[in-house]
Amino acid sequence: MRTLEASVRLAESLQTPREVWLGKAALGKVLACLGREHDAEALLQQAAQTIESLVDKLQTPSLRRSFLVAAPVVDIYHTLGHRPPSV
Repeated sequence: MRTLEASVRLAESLQTPREVWLGKAALGKVLACLGREHDAEALLQQAAQTIESLVDKLQTPSLRRSFLVAAPVVDIYHTLGHRPPSV
């Protein structure tokens, strides 16, 4: 878990949003498995917010659609009980 936390901090310091949301999602899943549901949900929400900020920057509708239907993205929203943003 420390390695995931360190990787998220590094991704945030390097300002690499893709790695930030992937890291937070992975860490959220680990915390959920450990029974830390509140912490897990907070990290998954942060991952979703990062995804949404990335989607807002995508200009091409087909690229936005491809990103939003990607399995890792859909999985985060499914885990949160939400639907991904619409294109």
